[in-house]
Parts: sequence; C-alpha cells; structure tokens
Amino acid sequence: MHMKGWPFEENGRIYIPELDGMFSVTSSAFEGEAIKTWNRWFESIGHVHYPIGPLSVPKAGLHGGDGHKEDATYGPVVEFLDRMKDKFGENSVIYISFGSMFWPIDGSRVWAMAEEFLQNNTPIILAHPGLQNEADEEKLSLLRDSPIAMELKWAPQETILSHPATGWFVAHGGWNGTQEALRYRVPQIFWPFGGDQPYNSALMTRTHKAGFQLFNVRSGEVGKRTPYVFDSKEISDQPIPTFTLEALRQEVRDLLVKLKGEEGAVARRNLERLADGYLKGWDEDGEARRNTEDFLRKFVDSDLGSRITAKFK
Repeated sequence: MHMKGWPFEENGRIYIPELDGMFSVTSSAFEGEAIKTWNRWFESIGHVHYPIGPLSVPKAGLHGGDGHKEDATYGPVVEFLDRMKDKFGENSVIYISFGSMFWPIDGSRVWAMAEEFLQNNTPIILAHPGLQNEADEEKLSLLRDSPIAMELKWAPQETILSHPATGWFVAHGGWNGTQEALRYRVPQIFWPFGGDQPYNSALMTRTHKAGFQLFNVRSGEVGKRTPYVFDSKEISDQPIPTFTLEALRQEVRDLLVKLKGEEGAVARRNLERLADGYLKGWDEDGEARRNTEDFLRKFVDSDLGSRITAKFK
C-alpha cells in the first residue's frame, strides 16, 4: 500500500523478519483471533509480539486541559452541540469526518448522505480538511444555510466525540479514529476506502455488531462489485447495493430508522461493552501493562518491570 510515497507493506515485509519483536497498538478485546494468529507466527520465527493498546490519551475532551482556549473552533462547536442537545437530546448529532488525508473521489455521495440526514431532521457536523473539489466547495452552502448543521475545515474531534450530544461518527474506519470512538464510546457508521479500514469496519460491524456500514457509497470498477456478505446472504435485511445515488439515499433513510430504533440501541450497548474491555489495557492486570512489563524484563532490566508496577500500586 503506497500512501504519499510511503511503501508501508513493503517495509514491513523487509524489516519485520529482521527484528526481535514488535509492538502493536491493539488488544485482544478488539481482535483476539488475529492476535493469536500473529503470536503463533512470531513464536515460529523466534520473535515476540506485544499488543499494547490503547496507546492514546485524551488531549482535550470537552473540558479537559486548557488547550481549547487557543482553539477558535472550540466555542462555536460546543455552543452548537449544546444547542442540539437542548433541542434533540443526547446522542442526536452525527459527526462526519474522513480525517486529514482522505475524501471520497465522488463527493456527490457525501452530499447525498448529508442531505438525507438534514431532510430527516438529524443534526450533523461535517469536517472537510481534505476537500479540494470546487463542486464540493459549492455544496458547503447546504450546511451553512441549515440551522442543524455545522461545517468545519478543521474539527476539534475529541471535543466533539466527548460531548453528550454526539451520537454517531461517520468515518472511514482507520485505527486512530476507531480508537477515539472507543475511548469516547461513540459508535461508528463506516465508509471505508482502503488499507486497514475495511478490516476494522468488518470487525466492528460483523464480529462485534457495534456499528453500521454504508455500501452504496462505493465507487470504481472493483468497488461496485456486489459485496460477498450479500452473495452469502449474511445481510438479508437490506437490498443488494446498486451504487446509485438514489440507492444511497434510501440506504441512509433505512439506516436512520435503525439508528433511532432497537438496532441502534443494541449497537451502542455492544460498543460500550467492547470499549470497557479495550480501555482496561492499562489497568493493573491489563494486557497492555503486562506486555510492557514483559518487554522491560526481557530487553531492558529483569527487575525493572516489577519495580515500575510497584510504583503504580
């Protein structure tokens, strides 16, 4: 996978077999079977593997720290979310962000989705740092003219995710955003592009049943092949995707019914349970802490791990 000239997979193929071991920012709570497989492979070549997730700390949160005082977006964002909470209640706002590097090739699908949310009286915040198309720029008026929408070129993501008004997070499913969704217990609506995103999306929606995935957003020759979950009848409660804008609009309308009904409630409860397990990694007997202590004992100082543990008790 080449991303801005960085050959990630090729570097991994070359260097991983030459190393003594590897840290991975994940946990058995999230992908236990994958970690078991990874560990067996590393053991077979005499290496060690240390899952140490989560490896993130709240930078801002809603009121955490003083960093927001210099952030011009903080006040307007919190004011908007407070207003939406008063009008629509908790978990009512859908936050849409594809990060700083990605934006869908076919922007018309973003606007079709946004229009359906707004037409169904669902407030949204859309972050668009990767926006480059003039046609997309013109569409921003859709949000600027709506009393229940907000658009941002840069968004204070943790402030948004930590606010009680925020209910759902439309994202590509990259690991950074997925970790933040777990930390703040905001279930995701996945729109994956590539890399680890389809895997994370499938794991969250199909294994953990802790979110939803959009299918009619796909484009391109390969993207428009029928997903095998429909061929295998794994998904039987929605039409086979046809990848048209009208099909996407209908998918979003159907999704909103799920979000506001029992299926949405189940996904939220499953996400909260998953987050509870994932975020325990650094507890006294958590997986991340145990693995870090094992690393210190093996590679740094045989007594160091126990001394550090004693300090935190």
